[in-house]
Order: sequence, then C-alpha cells, then structure tokens
Amino acid sequence: MTTRHVSAFRRALPALAALALVGVVLAGCGGKAAAVSGAAGTDGRAAQAFPSSTVAFADANIDEQSDAWKRLLALGARFPSWPKLVTEFNKSANQATDGGPTLAQVRSWLGSEVAVGVLNVPTDGKDPQVLGFAEVTDRSGLEGALKNEKDVKAAGTHGGFDLFQNTTGSAFVAVSDDTALVANSEAVVNAAVDRLTASSDRLSDSSDYKDTLATLPSDNIVVGYVPGPTLQKLVTLAQTSGPEATRGTVPQAQVNQISAKLAGIRSLGFSLGATDKGLRLRATTLLNGNDSSLPAAFSPDLLSRVPANSWFAASFGNLDASIKQAADQGLKTNPSAQKQVSQVEALLGVKLDDLYALLSGDQAIYAGPGAPLSAGLILHPADAAKGATTVRALTKLLSSQGINFTDTADGQQATIQGFVVRWRTVDDVIGIGSDASVGDVAKDSIVDSDKYKRVLAEDGVDGGKTLGLAYIDVPSLVNLAAAFGKFNSASAKETVDNLRHIGGVLFWTGRDGDTVTSDVFVEST
Repeated sequence: MTTRHVSAFRRALPALAALALVGVVLAGCGGKAAAVSGAAGTDGRAAQAFPSSTVAFADANIDEQSDAWKRLLALGARFPSWPKLVTEFNKSANQATDGGPTLAQVRSWLGSEVAVGVLNVPTDGKDPQVLGFAEVTDRSGLEGALKNEKDVKAAGTHGGFDLFQNTTGSAFVAVSDDTALVANSEAVVNAAVDRLTASSDRLSDSSDYKDTLATLPSDNIVVGYVPGPTLQKLVTLAQTSGPEATRGTVPQAQVNQISAKLAGIRSLGFSLGATDKGLRLRATTLLNGNDSSLPAAFSPDLLSRVPANSWFAASFGNLDASIKQAADQGLKTNPSAQKQVSQVEALLGVKLDDLYALLSGDQAIYAGPGAPLSAGLILHPADAAKGATTVRALTKLLSSQGINFTDTADGQQATIQGFVVRWRTVDDVIGIGSDASVGDVAKDSIVDSDKYKRVLAEDGVDGGKTLGLAYIDVPSLVNLAAAFGKFNSASAKETVDNLRHIGGVLFWTGRDGDTVTSDVFVEST
C-alpha cells in the first residue's frame, strides 16, 4: 500500500481502524467454553454487525481493566524488560502523527471491543470488502476528530448513525452513541448498521460461528473465525488469479484433491489469552462429520521411554498413511522418480511400503544431556521384527557409503566422527540414537517429571486424545546456554534474564470426535 493510500485511510478514520488491528496484534504478542459471541470481557456485539457469510473475523478485548487483560499484564510483569516495554508503548501512544489524534486519545473514545472482518473473496481482481467495528464511549470526541480532518466530510445519517467519508471515496465511517463502523464501501457500512438494528443475517446467529467459539477457552483476549468454504475459495483464487507465470502450475487433479480435503473442514477458530500460569494460543478445526482421513488419536505411551531430564521430547502417531499418500501423489506424475525408487528398492531389498511401515505406530523423539548429547528416536511399528529387517537394509546402504555398522546383541552400531550411534530392538519397539539405553523404559521418564506434568495440567489438555505433541524444557536450555555461551553484552544478558521467566513450552494437537484442537502454551514462572 502506498503512503498516499495509507494517509487517506488514516484521515478518514483517525487511528480507529488501526486500533482494531492494534488490539488484535497486541493480543498476539503478548478452559471453559466461551459464553459470549466474541472475545471474553466484551458483550460480543461486533459479530452482530457482520454478515453470516463473513469469510474471516477477529474480535478483541482492549479493556486493560478486564480480568483477561489483568492476567496478561500480570504475566508480563514477571519479565525484567516489561517496565521498559510499557514505557516505550506509552510514549508512542501519546505521540500524534500527521497532526492526527494520539493512540491514547483514540483509546479514550472507545469501549472494550474492537473487531475486523473480511466479507468476501473476490475472483475478479477487485479488493475484498473489509469491515471494522469498535465500541464507542465518547461519540462527541470521535466525531469531533473526524470533523477536524480536512479530507473527511459528513455524508448524512443512516439508522441513527452519523456517516462520514473521505474525499476519495475509499473509506466510510458510521458513528452512533455506542458503535463505530468503518469499511471500504458505503454499502458495507450501511448494511452493517441495518444488521445492528434489524437483527437479521448476523454472524452472531450462525451455528458454525457459535459452535466454533464454544470450542475456545473463555480466558481469551482475542478470538477469530474462518468458515471452511473460505479455504476452498482461496485455493481456487490462487490457481486462477495468481501471477500469470504461476497459473495452472499445480495439476488440476491435485487442486481437486486439495479442495476435496478442505471440503471436510466445517470451520476454523483461534484464540489467544493468558491464564495465571502462562500464555495460550489455541486453534480449533471443526470437521464435517467424523473425518476418517485423519489419524486416530492416541495416548503417547512411548514417552515412558524418554528420560526425565530431556530438554526436548515429542511424540507423533500413525504417520505412515499420510506420508505414503503424499509420496504417491508426487510419484504419480514423475516417471523419473518412480524409476529411481525402483532402483533403490532393488538395491536395498525392501519396498517403499516397508519404510512407511516403520512409522505405522506411534513414535517419540528426544534430546537431552549426555556426552555431550543424548538423543533418540523410538519407533513402534506394527511388526517390530519386519521393521528391524528394514533398518538393517538401510544400514547396509550406509555401509556402502563408508559408515560401517557392526552387529550388537540387540541391533547394530557405528562410530561417526567419534560418536557412537546405534539402533536396537527392545520389546516391540525400535530405538535409534546416541543413547546407549535408547528404547528402554526409563526408570525416571519424562511422563513422571513434575515439570512436564505441570505444563500439561496448566494447559488443560487431554493426553489420551493426542495426535501429536512436543515439549521444550526452556530453563534447562537457558542454563546450558549460560554455561557454555558468552553473554557479555547488556542486551544478551537481558535476553537471558527474560528467558529465565519462561518454564516449559508445550505444542499439542488432539482430536475429540469432529473437533481437532491445537495448542501452543508458554509457561511463565
């Protein structure tokens, strides 16, 4: 966007539209099902202004006195750099640009809720229709600022709202005692006013929207919603309206397959909010029925074979089907690759399907302290004996490249640049790594670790319905870095001091019926 366009839009609505975005961005920087049709701590009125056909919507609470913001601010206060960040933000909030109002002034005119949404996905090259919403507490202050802008003019009234537009006709504003609306089309603003007064065709009444928000935690600051059909529209748009050189580069059969997959998605939702223990970003996907193409949820039992002192641990399940499907799609249209695969299969004496079979069960991967590093990959194939045969075929190929493996009582091992790596069969699993006990049930495993259990409990996830998870022990990594690194500069020391107030970080995806939930939880200590 050019400077001229930015300036014109700013003069049409001084910082109001920007504030809607700032509310979302601030929440992005920084339980129970939601009971309202918007962000926690708001009345959820914004969704009443948007049509049920809205293709993307985000709603934010900007009331720093609300419980949600108090939790976020309390978390921030734990970090040494927080006072400096607050001071810098307050300074910028009180600085006007181009003679317009300051952010602090704009904030004084508004209530607790701001929202922004995209209403359509044009296929004719036009810009999409965009609508912004803000709760208003000082109508006279806001309208006074608009009237003082030389490039803004009054445009009458509609449904109890005073209307304004910029002189280029690219931005339109409607203001009432409790609401401000801004859009890039007069028709969009007028329609939003009508929805607020006529109670028809509202996003807030959409069952998809309400069901999606019901899957999100109530301790949020910002929530978002995208209906499933939007994803299909974007795929079509990318295929037909991208740069001319790239149009049609993806085979139509593959596009159709992607669209068919996306058709199984009913809606997407996201939220970001703070708990007393940390910051949580959650995304949910509602499926059209119990989609059987996704892997089944599992309990990450292999983590009982991961040492408790691991810095990093992850577990995934049933990757074979998805990897096979992706590989088959790529090979189908590439005869040269098919020939190469056949040659490798003949050389190894195993089929590509045998490699997929290694990933037929759940897997775990970890890294932790050792000499100097202990790392392992644990596989749980449906047939461990056949899996061991496949691994031997792979080590045979490596031996032909100069990495010589020797047999051990339970597998093989090799020395690579002074480090011993091995694979071994233990019970019905295969362990691969530098750890001499890789694959063994750990006497002190990560599932017994208080730190790991605490983070799972703080995020509130159901570990028995997992599709995948990863855990990072940040304090241990910070201590490792401090022991071996040199942090002499003030900024480096400040970074380390801030990192010491982060505990564990959890990435988790799970499935319960037709709902897939993904969390990123950052513990604060």
